[in-house]
Amino acid sequence: MNQDKKYNKELKIIVKNAGVGGVGIILEMIIRFVNNILITQHLGAGLYGLYVLANQILKLIINIGQLGMTRTNMRFISFYSGRNEHDKIKGTFLFCFKIILTTAVILLTAVFIFAPIIADVIYEKPEIKKIIRILIFTLPATLILSIVMSSLRGLKLIKQFVILKIAPAINFTIILLIVFALGYKLEGLVYGQLINVYIFLPLALLILFRKYFMSRRNIKPKVKKKELIKFSYPLYITSFISFFSKSFPIFFMGFMLANKEIGIYNVCLRLTLLTGFASSAFAIIFVPVISNLYGKGSKKIIEKLNKTITKWMFGFTLIMTFLIFLYAEQILSIFGKEFGKGRIVLYLIVTAQLLANATGLAGSILVMSGRPKIVLLNSVIMLILMVGLSVLFIPKYEILGAGIAYSASFIIINAIRLVELYILEKIHPYKISYYKPILAGLLSFFIILIFNYLTNINMYIEAIIGVILYILLFAMFIYLFKIDEDDRYIAKLITEKIKIKKFVNKFKK
Repeated sequence: MNQDKKYNKELKIIVKNAGVGGVGIILEMIIRFVNNILITQHLGAGLYGLYVLANQILKLIINIGQLGMTRTNMRFISFYSGRNEHDKIKGTFLFCFKIILTTAVILLTAVFIFAPIIADVIYEKPEIKKIIRILIFTLPATLILSIVMSSLRGLKLIKQFVILKIAPAINFTIILLIVFALGYKLEGLVYGQLINVYIFLPLALLILFRKYFMSRRNIKPKVKKKELIKFSYPLYITSFISFFSKSFPIFFMGFMLANKEIGIYNVCLRLTLLTGFASSAFAIIFVPVISNLYGKGSKKIIEKLNKTITKWMFGFTLIMTFLIFLYAEQILSIFGKEFGKGRIVLYLIVTAQLLANATGLAGSILVMSGRPKIVLLNSVIMLILMVGLSVLFIPKYEILGAGIAYSASFIIINAIRLVELYILEKIHPYKISYYKPILAGLLSFFIILIFNYLTNINMYIEAIIGVILYILLFAMFIYLFKIDEDDRYIAKLITEKIKIKKFVNKFKK
């Protein structure tokens, strides 16, 4: 099979699964968006900030407990899948599973015992002790789920992966409605979170078993323990440092600022996820595909795929970024009046997200190409930047300082990854046609700005009309600028996926 055929084959797999992943991610984001509105409306910024801080502590413990095994599991399962080495896939999963389960029990016990020190001594927030002790019981289920989900990604079982992302979010919405209807607040919320994770743990295990392991029960597992550990320990340190870096502003704000400020900052971070849904969708399938292609020695295909996928990621992110710039006031007001204070912070963080997406999946390619030490170095740089800038700006500028620290660190580290990828692999994500989505986005943005200035209607109605008009204008400009061959191919795959052609032909008849 020649390079073009291989490229089209892999691109079709990515677009097909990214379509499934994209729909799933959009649904999950909408559901989580609704969940956050429910939580903030019922708790207010203060209690919501306390809830956020407790969950960040839990996520830190989860990160420690993963021991780098989640990404290691995905990388090697995807790698062995490309070689049809099912014995090694089975062995890798079981090895990672056993380590994760052992770690979960040890950490749960330790955190439950030392929760008073975290609450009373470190943060001087005694009210958070009970919340931490409830949430820590989600740890075993969450860690096991992380191994199951990484296995599904490595095996390219994207539909099942998406189901297990969406279903818990929907179920949590139902739990929230019941909890708040019964008059419970923060404590009821965290008990609901605990119940939700244990509902879906057996379902996830059952799905993985039936879709993969059931038909391979007689295969004897083989595992290269030393190779897995050697690969995982730099990733473990990297993952921990990376998480701690991104979360440091929240941890530091816990010392310096009121819970309300933490709540506002976290809403801005969550809204930023809306701009990155396309990158998340493509990353779900593109990351394991990279490992698979490296296993086959198809580096040129990786380079070509990276350019095409990055352009689409950037285009979608650009649309969402401009819409947030246009309607940040309306979006933040949905969470409550207190959250309007975070508008400038939101502008900073979404801009950082846009520039990060413009660099493509450089970080993921570095991981999947088998360069964990480079990834570790990047994480250390990110930590130094985030800690240094947070300490410098948060005491002086408070929540705005947190936004500056996060945005500057995020932009710098992604630029470094981009340069490293080019030096090490001679891969970059850019095409000449990159100017087309930028120009289309800017023209659409200024037209909608004029529209908003000239209209005098309810701000929410204005936002709904403006969003629809912006998307239509962007699509029109892209059509006028003409898309290149690769983009036409992706568009064709997408239209086939959603059966637009069949609908049009049926309409013509």
